[in-house]
Amino acid sequence: MTLPSLPERPEISQQPMIVDPDKLEYSLVPPDVAESYKQFEVSVSPYFKELPNNKLDELYKDKSLMDGYLLEKYGDQYTMFRDTIVSDLKKQLVYCQKQSEKYEKETVPQIDRINKALENYHTLLDRFNSSQVEMYDKMNKSSKKSMMEMMEADLREADDQCKQTVDEIMGIPGEVAEEELGKFIQKYKLIRQKYYLKKEKLSRMSEERVGEIV
Repeated sequence: MTLPSLPERPEISQQPMIVDPDKLEYSLVPPDVAESYKQFEVSVSPYFKELPNNKLDELYKDKSLMDGYLLEKYGDQYTMFRDTIVSDLKKQLVYCQKQSEKYEKETVPQIDRINKALENYHTLLDRFNSSQVEMYDKMNKSSKKSMMEMMEADLREADDQCKQTVDEIMGIPGEVAEEELGKFIQKYKLIRQKYYLKKEKLSRMSEERVGEIV
């Protein structure tokens, strides 16, 4: 008995997937893009030299004032830098959305087909296992031991039938008529002949003798 065949394996490229940044639909934003902007020189306006220390301390501690001053003085270059990053990130987002749609359109149906094929395979495998168990059960019933047990039971049944036939004739009250006796003898001979044939078959099976019983 042959196992059911597995569903076909999807073709997978053996070549590793390498992303070429120059062929992407967008410019990559490197992770260290802001490194060069973490530290920079800030020129202090002469106006600050005229402020008292308490005002300078207030400006230094007030983050909103400091941010406002820095953005006012250096905001243009950072705005351009920010807009470039935002633009590239938007392109990345659009690309990711396209890939997600492509996955939903192409990959998900393929996964569904594979799952259905696997489900069908397991159904066939369960059917195969059941058939295999049934086959071995039938083969076991055809084994020498099982056949001898059935033949022994059949032989006992034939012997019981012989005894029952004798009991029937012995149970007739009074003298048995010659006609009834003749019928009994014919019937008993036929039944007993079948009994000995079955006994001989059982004996040959036990001794593993081959040959047809005439």
